[in-house]
Amino acid sequence: MRTTLKQRHSMLDSHLKELIEQHPNLQVLEIACGLSPRGWWFRQHYPNITYRELDLPDMAATKQAALQQIENNVDEVLSVDLFTDAFAAAFEVFDPQRPLVIISEGLINYFEKPMLQQLIQAIANYGQNFKEQHYLTDIYPEPTQNKLATIIWNSSRLLKWMSRSAFSFHFKNPAEVENFFQGAGFNQVEVLQPKQFFEHTHLENKQQHLGDLVWVIQATNK
Repeated sequence: MRTTLKQRHSMLDSHLKELIEQHPNLQVLEIACGLSPRGWWFRQHYPNITYRELDLPDMAATKQAALQQIENNVDEVLSVDLFTDAFAAAFEVFDPQRPLVIISEGLINYFEKPMLQQLIQAIANYGQNFKEQHYLTDIYPEPTQNKLATIIWNSSRLLKWMSRSAFSFHFKNPAEVENFFQGAGFNQVEVLQPKQFFEHTHLENKQQHLGDLVWVIQATNK
C-alpha cells in the first residue's frame, strides 16, 4: 500500500510539474486537499503560480490554521460542497485568461458512479471558459490482473465499511476510464499506469490492464 501511495503521489506531481513548465503562470485548485503538503510545496518552489486549496469546512479550517504556522500571506483555504452549485464559486477566484488545473488525490473511488459523473461534469462545465483546463486525479481500477485480487477486494470492502462511504472499483481497463471522462465533458483523456511511467512498459492496446493498483488520469479541454 505504501508503494501504491508513493506511486500515485509521484505521478501526479510529475504531471503537475510538466504543466507548470508549459505554463509558468498556471493556476491550480486542489480539491479535497486534506492535510497534504502538496500545495505548500508547489507554492514554495513555483512562486509564480496560483495554488488554492479546497475542502469541507472543518478540514478547511484545520488546514488554514496549519498553513498559517509555516507560510506567510497564505490564501484562504476554500470551503464548499463539491456536489452543490456552490462549487462554481471556487472557479470564480481564478483568471479565465490563464490555464487552470484541478487536482485531487485519493478521492474519486469513494463516490458511486453517478456521483463521480456529476463531479467530473461540474469540473468540465465550470472550467469551460478558461484558456485551458486540466483535471489530474488518480483512480483504483478493478484489480483484475493482480495476483492479490481477492485480498484487495476484501480490503476494499473493509475500507468501505470503516469509512462509511461508497468506496468501489468502477473501471476494468483504461478505455473505460477514457470513455467515462469524455462522456462527462473532457475532450482529451490520458490514463497512465505505473508500469508505463516507472518501467516504460508499452501497452498493446487501450484495453490492457498492467496489474497496477492505481492509475493516474489527465483529462484536458483546450
